Amino acid sequence: MLVVPVRFAADASCRLAVLVGMLAALAAAIAPSAAVAEPGPSRLMSATPRDGVRLVGDLRVGPLGDSGVVSTLADVRAVWGPERRLREATCVASWGTGVRLLFTSFGGATECEEMFLQRVTAVGPRWKVRIGSRRWAIGDPRSSIPEGARLIPYQGYVLATMPFIGSRTPTVMAHVRDGRIDKFVLFIGGAGD
Repeated sequence: MLVVPVRFAADASCRLAVLVGMLAALAAAIAPSAAVAEPGPSRLMSATPRDGVRLVGDLRVGPLGDSGVVSTLADVRAVWGPERRLREATCVASWGTGVRLLFTSFGGATECEEMFLQRVTAVGPRWKVRIGSRRWAIGDPRSSIPEGARLIPYQGYVLATMPFIGSRTPTVMAHVRDGRIDKFVLFIGGAGD
């Protein structure tokens, strides 16, 4: 709660000046909290082992087509607020928290805010992935990845999949550098490839 001490002046012009000062102080107190664009407190991304990604922090991203699922940049902005950076040429948005969202369209939409969430890349040290009852975090050793996990060059080790055009496609990949997980790449597939 904002408390502004006020001494009321006798004439109207002084009262107006005091009122304007109070409004300016109130605006200054509110503006910083409204201007901060950041995903909610959760840095946990959640997927099923065989049916796709469900959550990215507090964004519900699956199953695709369900009500309440965010699918466009405009939807994400409604939940997380405006991004801190948007690379318009590639429609990659970031919020300064170590997560980047790629939006794309294979026909129709041409503006980034209308395009669909296709891929999430998390590099921030607080981001974690949960698949079923297992959890991985940025910085975990390579040995924490299940033995026999398929390696996709430049993407990472496949931790989860989903049905896709008659077969299966990777949805969660853990990228390893210097023996440790350094990022997670999640395929959402909102553009409908």
